[in-house]
Amino acid sequence: MIGQRVEITLEARDGKSMLVDLAVAAASGTAGVRPDMVLVSFDPDLDTQAREFLFFEREVESRKQGRLGRNDAGQRTLRISNRDVVLLAAPWRSGNACFAGLPEEHCIERILIEGILSSRPQGDAIAGWTTEATTKLHALVKDKGHKRAFRIWTAAVDPDSESFVARLFQMHDTKGPCLDAVRATPAWRALRTLLES
Repeated sequence: MIGQRVEITLEARDGKSMLVDLAVAAASGTAGVRPDMVLVSFDPDLDTQAREFLFFEREVESRKQGRLGRNDAGQRTLRISNRDVVLLAAPWRSGNACFAGLPEEHCIERILIEGILSSRPQGDAIAGWTTEATTKLHALVKDKGHKRAFRIWTAAVDPDSESFVARLFQMHDTKGPCLDAVRATPAWRALRTLLES
């Protein structure tokens, strides 16, 4: 349509309840923009397609921040501030076989691994190493298989990635030991000397 304005805003949140907060805030227009549609992208994990959006529905109902329904086209809607905002569920779901025998969980990391794998030649040495490393790691630690596998892939194909280092300094379990290790380096001593002069 001529004159129709389309604005797309992307925001990320950790955890599905925070995702609901963001979607409800966006739908209500608290940021000054009153959208007609909100796309909610999420990891369905082990939920079936029939149950994958229940987390959102339960949270909205328990908070009493709007009312869920359907419009004439059958789309999900959120009634908020006396208007209906279309909710588009956008799960990171894959139909491909799991990488390295990991559990059948669906997440963005799994999709990204599939993308990386499709770009590698058959019998690629890095693909073989990441498969073996993922299998061995999953035998030791069962939780978050695709997230761990994606970090292995990152180490193999993007060793300059800085986000993993930042994450180590943010996590409660690793922050202290990592800071202690940094404090024991010549780089830390040089920095202290500079700051104290």
